[in-house]
Amino acid sequence: MPGPTASHSILNGSRSKFDRLSIVMIALTAALLAFAIMPLFLVRVPAMLDYPNHLARMYLLSGTPSLAYEPAWRVCPNLAMDLIVPTLARFMDVAIAAKVFWGASSILIVSGAVFLELTVKGRHRLGGLGAMLALSSLPFAFGEANFGFGLGLAVWSLGLWIRLRERSAWLRWTVGAVAVAALFVAHMLALGVYGLAIGLFELSRFSRRPRFTTLASLTAFMVSPVIIALAVMALFGGGVGRPAFDWMFDRKLPKLAMFLNYYHPMLALLEGAVGLGAAMLFAVDRRLRFTRAGAWVLVGFLLVCLILPERFFDSWGPDTKVLGALPVLLPAFTNISLPRGPWRVASLALVVGVIIANQVGTTWIWFAYQKDYQELEATFPLLTPGSTVLVGVGDRVGVWDQPMFHVPTLAAPVANVFVSSLFTVPGEQPIQPKPAYRDLDMAAGSDRSPPSVSSLMDIAAGGARFSEPNLARWPQRYNYLYVIGEPAPNPLPGTLSELTIRRRFTLYRVNTAAARSPAGFALSKARP
Repeated sequence: MPGPTASHSILNGSRSKFDRLSIVMIALTAALLAFAIMPLFLVRVPAMLDYPNHLARMYLLSGTPSLAYEPAWRVCPNLAMDLIVPTLARFMDVAIAAKVFWGASSILIVSGAVFLELTVKGRHRLGGLGAMLALSSLPFAFGEANFGFGLGLAVWSLGLWIRLRERSAWLRWTVGAVAVAALFVAHMLALGVYGLAIGLFELSRFSRRPRFTTLASLTAFMVSPVIIALAVMALFGGGVGRPAFDWMFDRKLPKLAMFLNYYHPMLALLEGAVGLGAAMLFAVDRRLRFTRAGAWVLVGFLLVCLILPERFFDSWGPDTKVLGALPVLLPAFTNISLPRGPWRVASLALVVGVIIANQVGTTWIWFAYQKDYQELEATFPLLTPGSTVLVGVGDRVGVWDQPMFHVPTLAAPVANVFVSSLFTVPGEQPIQPKPAYRDLDMAAGSDRSPPSVSSLMDIAAGGARFSEPNLARWPQRYNYLYVIGEPAPNPLPGTLSELTIRRRFTLYRVNTAAARSPAGFALSKARP
């Protein structure tokens, strides 16, 4: 494969040797990583937005009998957790296996960042700490399990690509093809991060405008394994979900502001302001410098983050996932030289302090919701096996209610029921409702958040003409309704009967017989 003509200073004798400080930084990173993983095994269910939904699916894929769901395996991306956790569950409890998977993903990300920096520089300084910042960032607060595992694989694979840069083309292609296959199965966007990082790295190595034939050769070398993976998927009837695009540019700036700590936005803003200010100060003083590859990676990832839509092929938040990869990758291509003494100690203490503050905040959130989780799970025996359960949210829910959104999905394996918000999108999850429940399945490309109470009341009264198919005529089709959020007056007293009321949710039984009668809605319309 023709290569670029730029000097290879990033890979040759200009690299620093592995030194004592590298050992100290690796030990510090390992201690911080252990501190971050430990809370996983101190709570029953980690309070992340999507995690309960993933855990419910793991129970069903691990053999829990179900009247409503069945496996639906396809050759498609986004399968890391679905393949690994049921395998681990043969030897341990499913909940423990899911935590082991999440912990392994964290280890992959952080160790991959260290490996990448060692490959590029020959020493370790910033990589592990940058990855630790990413672990508490927006995508991982949402519980993006498969992307986390895939990101770890992507960083390791990028390190291997660079380490084998001067080896034979066939060896590099073979290793790259294996990496592409693993990333394709793990998560499609993780494969995109890997390809984007390699492309930017290779482009940065050209000292002048390359010839078209050189670029074409490089592109074919990189893209051919991906084409093979897509061909195999098409041959076996797989897919990546329905094409759906929604940019929502107005949400990019708020997400960026809360990126470092979603549940503590003021802390995130303070951390971001201090970090940006320190970086600018060091850059002006020429103590912080990006290598040529680092500048390409920084600008390229920020541009892609800006351009990517909020929803892309049934996947939500690809822009924040790409942004989440940046602190993992960028330190390997960044040099910082601080004088010995207070400046170096203070800078390190600042970064470590931010990491610890974010982890303490995350752990506090997790513990704060355990009682609410237990109260909701205590309602599962009230659900009749084989029944249908609708999940909605109150009209005044906020950030602090989001960890509760998908907890009702645990009723699917525990109570043996159908739950409206359980993820079963073809091309993303290898599970589907059984035929009797299939018309209640969430439509591909739907908003993954449960519907609001006001929209449900509008649908019930016949006012919503373009509601999701699984919500049409919901009072006649669902047996129970969970409403997440602060308790409020019964919105449909002629049809809904309260079974349990707690501080973060209410469980109703739906009187389907009353719902079929026009009188069933009369009381709700007369209510102020």
